[in-house]
Amino acid sequence: MVELLLTVGWSERHRLLKLVLPLAGEAGRVDGTPGAALARPNDGRELPLHDCLAAASLGVVCPDVFAADATAQRVRFTLLRSPLMAHHDPSLPSIFVRPVFADRGEHTFRFRFRPGAAAAAALLAEARGWQRPPLVADCTRGMPVRMMEG
Repeated sequence: MVELLLTVGWSERHRLLKLVLPLAGEAGRVDGTPGAALARPNDGRELPLHDCLAAASLGVVCPDVFAADATAQRVRFTLLRSPLMAHHDPSLPSIFVRPVFADRGEHTFRFRFRPGAAAAAALLAEARGWQRPPLVADCTRGMPVRMMEG
């Protein structure tokens, strides 16, 4: 397994940032989605993604990525977008006094890459464990302290 922690300072306008990985000529993949894993063709369309992607040559756990597109030769994870934020004022949408762009600032992305075939169920379980680490509690707080004699 290779783990990648990627921090991006994003200040672009009207741009898209993707992380691109090569694939070994694969026709399809299995994407994690909320509640299930879906088999999808590598046809170049960008589709929603949740927690993981499993191809024949590569398994990826990516809890901070929410879309990906793939062809037989590569997979691209969509990291950031910078369109204008929605304008809800009833005036003309082309008139922006102060345009605000989406996704600006610092962002951190976590990835785990597993070479070879990986079951989507195992990748989803790993993502769940990564997002929900064990809880630790101090159950002795407020108890009287006893000094040991000796």
